[in-house]
Amino acid sequence: MIMLRGRIGDLDEEIREVVRCQTTPNADGRTSLKEAQTALHHLFASVKDIKEKADSSEKRVAEITRDIKQLDHAKRHLTASIKTLHQMQMLIEGADRLRDLTRQREYQGLAQLLQGVITVLDDFRPLMAIPQIAALAGDVASIRRVLADQISAELREGLATGRTPRTNVAHACAVLNHLEPQVRRKLIEWLVSEQLSEYRVLFHLDQEMAWLDHIDKRYQWIKKHLVYFEETLGGVFPPEWEMTERIAVHACELTRKQLADLMALRSSQLDAGLLVNAMTKTSAFEVLLSKRFTGVTLRTTGEDKRLGSEDTSNEGTIPGLATAGGDSEAGTSPLNNRASFIDRNPFNGLISSCFEPHVHVYMETRARELAQMIDKFAKEAEQMLPPKVDGQPAATLPSCADLFIFFKKCLVQCIQMPAFRGQGLVLLSGTFKKYLREYASRVLQAALPKGGSSAGSARPLLANLQTLVEQSGMTAGTGLAGLGGVVGGVTAGSGSGGPRYTPGEICQVCGVLTTAEYCLETVLQLETKLKEKLSSPTLQDEITFSSELDLFHVVVNQCIQLLVADLEATCEPAFASMLKTNWASLEAVGEQSPFVNAIGSHLSHNMTLLRDALANSRKYLTQFCVKFSSGFMSKYIHHLLRCRPISSAGAEQLLLDTHALRTLLLELPTLGAQTANLRRAPASYTKVVANQLSVRPAEIRKEFKKILKAVVMKGISKAELILKVVLTPLEPADVFVTNLLRLLPETDLTEFQRILEMKNVRRHDQPALIERFKRKAGPQAIVSASTEEKSTGLFSVLNQESGRIMRLEKLLKKKF
Repeated sequence: MIMLRGRIGDLDEEIREVVRCQTTPNADGRTSLKEAQTALHHLFASVKDIKEKADSSEKRVAEITRDIKQLDHAKRHLTASIKTLHQMQMLIEGADRLRDLTRQREYQGLAQLLQGVITVLDDFRPLMAIPQIAALAGDVASIRRVLADQISAELREGLATGRTPRTNVAHACAVLNHLEPQVRRKLIEWLVSEQLSEYRVLFHLDQEMAWLDHIDKRYQWIKKHLVYFEETLGGVFPPEWEMTERIAVHACELTRKQLADLMALRSSQLDAGLLVNAMTKTSAFEVLLSKRFTGVTLRTTGEDKRLGSEDTSNEGTIPGLATAGGDSEAGTSPLNNRASFIDRNPFNGLISSCFEPHVHVYMETRARELAQMIDKFAKEAEQMLPPKVDGQPAATLPSCADLFIFFKKCLVQCIQMPAFRGQGLVLLSGTFKKYLREYASRVLQAALPKGGSSAGSARPLLANLQTLVEQSGMTAGTGLAGLGGVVGGVTAGSGSGGPRYTPGEICQVCGVLTTAEYCLETVLQLETKLKEKLSSPTLQDEITFSSELDLFHVVVNQCIQLLVADLEATCEPAFASMLKTNWASLEAVGEQSPFVNAIGSHLSHNMTLLRDALANSRKYLTQFCVKFSSGFMSKYIHHLLRCRPISSAGAEQLLLDTHALRTLLLELPTLGAQTANLRRAPASYTKVVANQLSVRPAEIRKEFKKILKAVVMKGISKAELILKVVLTPLEPADVFVTNLLRLLPETDLTEFQRILEMKNVRRHDQPALIERFKRKAGPQAIVSASTEEKSTGLFSVLNQESGRIMRLEKLLKKKF
């Protein structure tokens, strides 16, 4: 305890020592602060003292340099005064000299002197309030007015009479460059007008030489006069005046106005030949001028006026004169736009635009010529005899080439004439479209053979194709399908009896098909070329041949349908033999039936003929095979259901025959051919389609095989299933009905009854089976439909496979 108290006492002592030590530094800090404040007061005092000394020094320096500054100001003012007096002296002497030279007509010295006086006078612009200077400026302006009147009068008189020397004219023009712009402008207008005064008289509206048949004389006069002016006076005028070009431009504008007035006055005398000749020579003349001149004098306003917009601010003046001679007050120099005028072929349309209101004359004449051609082609087609069968590809109609050669001639003429490269080409495309429709509906119709059982029902349809196109308003991709369906429906429903096409008539149908194919390819190229040659890209949407392309597609489809119907007609005797065969009495299965041999013989003979005739149109041969196979299987099933009764051996024989027919149809493209390569589509066709589908050409050929196989197998499967049902035991009845609905789920009541008749089920036994069928099949079995309707419905589905070929054809259409 004692030790603890001692320890506490020690700590208290230490604390007191520490507190005493802290008291001393606080006192030292206050002392240091006072010392710092004292030092700052001394520093401020020193700075103030230095500033007072600096001000004093500045005052002493200013007093020393005051006299020097006064001397500098005096020198500057004296220099300006001397310069002003010197300029005043120059201005006075220059004005006096100008008066003397003006009286003496010494224009060589006047140009430089006038430029110098004007430059000196510009320096006095701020001092115009001084009366003496204003008086001098008035004197100079008066001298310039006198010069303007004097030089204008002398130049007009001298240039008109030719007595003024060339050097005096050149010096006078140099003086004019320093006078008011309107003086130079009026002189140039007068000079240009004077140069063309003879032209106005020679080619006035009442002169015979003014008419279009003498238009080459106009251009010969202009060319000769331009050459003469360039040789005699070209070097007299300043180069920036571009006098020769101004005369050429004014001559073009005068010619355009005269021709426009003349054609309006004598419009009844215009014809296509005269118009084409005039426009061709006019276009050639414009090209010649564009090669010779840069078009620098053609202002944008002048060009716009030429294209149809009116600029009344410069009415009665020659384009480009406002900026002639480098006038600084007239705006931007035309030299800034030189490159753009060179690029645009500046004289293009400067004269030929006057022909645009009369484009209809050319179109009407060409339309009359085309109408005559179509009439001639239609008569030739009606009188055309079937070609000789020689194993060669069917030739296109000669009239087709003649028609497109005429189209090409018209297009080349229009392209060469700038006035036609706008709405003219649009009107031309309309004329082409009209007579392409006429060609398809009249010439191709007349070219079809008159004989044949299938032709009688199909030919009236083609006669109305043009009406269908115009009334349906079909577009690319939709019109073809719609009209193709109509054609297919009519030909599919046509009768099969009566006379067939001869081999020559078959080749004739193939010729119409190849002609329509040629038209398809050429019309696509024609549309592309028309759009390329349009002067305005905005007009491209107005040129389209989609309806005409669809129309030719329909012609192709109809020709295929006619060939299909004719080949189907060859099979009718064999189908009749099939119905006459007593299938119930057949006891054993033998070789294929005679009707199959007959069908195979007919198919082999006809396919050889068609393959040769369509050697250059293999894609349509493939389409023909698909469509024929589809229709053939429909007819086969229809006749098969009419073969009743059928024994088991008869059903097996028919199964064998059905298999043989399947083989025939699958080999249809190569029947009678020496090599299987004949069934291949052209290499160019498969290559294009392959590129579009990103597949190899070999795969395209496989695609055709798949389409044909799918169509054949679907029809064959239906026939085989019917025969298998016939072979199915009738007892037990429920099992029979169940198996039938499993094999033929779409069978209706009518078809079920025919199958019972094929199985030779007695009539009094049929009601019980029919009741079982109704219960198992449901309400839809009660709906009765004819076998023809049923088979047609089936192969409407099968035709979806042939739509894959149509897809390939559309890709080819886009490519070409």
